Amino acid sequence: MSGRVDLAELLPAVYRLRDEERSGPLAALLALVEEQATILRDDVAGLWDDLFIETASAWAVPYIGDLVSNIALHEGVAGRRADVARTIWYRRRKGIVPMLERLARDVTAWDARVVPTFELLAWTQNVNHARPGTGTANVRDLDAMDLLGGPFERTAHTPDVRAMTRFDGRYGIRKVAFFTWRLESFPMDHAAARRVAAGDPARYTFSQLGAPAPLFTFRFPPPDDEEVGGELSVRGPIRPMAFNAALSASPPGDAWYGPERSVFVDGVALADVRCRDLVNWDAPAPGTVAIDVRLGRLMFAADRLPAGTPTVRYCFGFPAAIGGGPYSRLRALELAPAQRRTAPPDPLVQPVGFDRIVRVGGPGQPATIGAAIASWLPATEERLLVEIGDNAIHRLPAGGLLLGCPESGRDVVIQAADGFRPVLDGDIVVTGLPDGAVSLDGLVIEGRVRLTGELGRLDVRHCTIVPGTGLRPDGLPRSPGTPSIQGSATAQPRTVTIDRSICGPIVLDAELHDLTIRDSIVDAPEGAPARVAIAGAADGTRAGPSATIVRSTLYGDVVVRELELGSDSIFAAGALRCERRQSGCVRFSWLDPLVSSTPRRYRCQPDLAIEQAAPVDEAAIRDRVRPTFTSVRYGEPAYAQLADSCPAEIAAGADDGAEMGVYSLLRQPQREANLRLRLEEYLPFGLEPGIVHVT
Repeated sequence: MSGRVDLAELLPAVYRLRDEERSGPLAALLALVEEQATILRDDVAGLWDDLFIETASAWAVPYIGDLVSNIALHEGVAGRRADVARTIWYRRRKGIVPMLERLARDVTAWDARVVPTFELLAWTQNVNHARPGTGTANVRDLDAMDLLGGPFERTAHTPDVRAMTRFDGRYGIRKVAFFTWRLESFPMDHAAARRVAAGDPARYTFSQLGAPAPLFTFRFPPPDDEEVGGELSVRGPIRPMAFNAALSASPPGDAWYGPERSVFVDGVALADVRCRDLVNWDAPAPGTVAIDVRLGRLMFAADRLPAGTPTVRYCFGFPAAIGGGPYSRLRALELAPAQRRTAPPDPLVQPVGFDRIVRVGGPGQPATIGAAIASWLPATEERLLVEIGDNAIHRLPAGGLLLGCPESGRDVVIQAADGFRPVLDGDIVVTGLPDGAVSLDGLVIEGRVRLTGELGRLDVRHCTIVPGTGLRPDGLPRSPGTPSIQGSATAQPRTVTIDRSICGPIVLDAELHDLTIRDSIVDAPEGAPARVAIAGAADGTRAGPSATIVRSTLYGDVVVRELELGSDSIFAAGALRCERRQSGCVRFSWLDPLVSSTPRRYRCQPDLAIEQAAPVDEAAIRDRVRPTFTSVRYGEPAYAQLADSCPAEIAAGADDGAEMGVYSLLRQPQREANLRLRLEEYLPFGLEPGIVHVT
């Protein structure tokens, strides 16, 4: 609004002069009147803005929604202002397929495709009025067979009279399928490909961890409001047959391959790329470069070997923006209102208040992280910020990257620049920062974080400390029994915080003051002699520190001295054992009651389901109410995602109605509830909707 209302200037000069002689009591009184007059004037001026949804104050949005009979959706998923603004647009196009797709995308924040499955029913035809595509399946059409059963299929089916679910009953006279893609696609630009074997310049993986991982589509451009989306409009795995068809066209199509598309290799032209199955690493034809989008592999012909490490662009899939990733950490995650109050998202550390700021690889800056640490003068510089602004693989010294100094109160921050995902290959060793702090932000670490000396605080935010210290070419962990965060017998850290991160086992002594885990995954991979996620010893024979675990998923035994709070979490593949059970609380979480010993539990599963059932059904309920996951192996796109078959007691068992575990922040049950609520208003009468998760 305009400036303040200056009432003192309206007074005659004689009164202002006399007021100044008396130390300004009249001016002080007018200042109070001015403040209230300014508020009143701005409020009156804002009444005009409140008539329009684009400029209305937040308090006015629900009232405008009432004027157009807009039914409120669940908070934290879809913005109320945008939903009210689109209400008239929705109603003018009510019932048509492009509108329903736009509606599904808006209220769920997922990519979606609407398929009226009654159009795919086979029916008897008159030979004089043939209708192609509504008869028997054409098994000679390889592309049609590859699409069979998916959201883009075009093969006719016989009617299915069963009620429509996510798994069956999809094809019927009154049925409409809403296919949704729950995984996100994260683009990696100018990333260093990973060589499969030393001395082999021909074979690489797109993944910087060297493991097989499918390549995803970069949604470009999004579908128009009046068009039905295709395979390029959804963030899902690239279909090899579609990728091959685009490359085999004349001229070759750039739907997926190009500098701003889903896949690209610097220096390799579109005409030289071939889609191949590289499961056995069969050599490509001379002069070509083979790409396997299903495994994320890259192979050069003998006459096309790169001079150095090839730089690539690709997209990988993951359920949410946690762990090390190229997503913007300046943008707050979409949390429920209750979660915002208890755990506000931490933004990227800004380069303010640091005595030394080093950007690795920048002009006039050290070329390696080790050199950046060595340039620090802790005797005169209390705070050091090391920022990495690339997607390269940084090799750490053989003995580990040493962080430490004898001076007290020193802080070291190592972070990725916003939008980057560097990989640190090696260990980080904290030799001692008395009353100081080490912060790791936005990194992928193939190794361990070892604490060998006194440390005030360790903060791990938006990082991935790869479970098993790394991945083998077959995707399995290299060393499943090795902890990701480990404190030696002489280590004396006081506070460890893990926020929106992924890591392997945590081994810390019980004398640690505090361990806090929020919105994270702690994974003790299968294959270790003892599958222990948190403890004071690697074999779980000694208890770890007092802990607070909120909205997290843990694989393996959790043995702690005291659990101050365990909320909205899943303690899978192991027991939860607490030495002190007189204090603390576990709430809205899943744990195995037969092997766990915890403080008091409130609305946990399967306890709650057993309480509400007959005693004779206790064993059956315990077997049924267990978490099931789409994938439990790190490196796969749907890692730690609850499967469609997961019981509702867990899939919607958090305190705010979301799912338990690390992806509680996604509020997926509320997204589906939003869609079903809107379909009651906008779906044509008599049609039966069904929501099918593609990813």
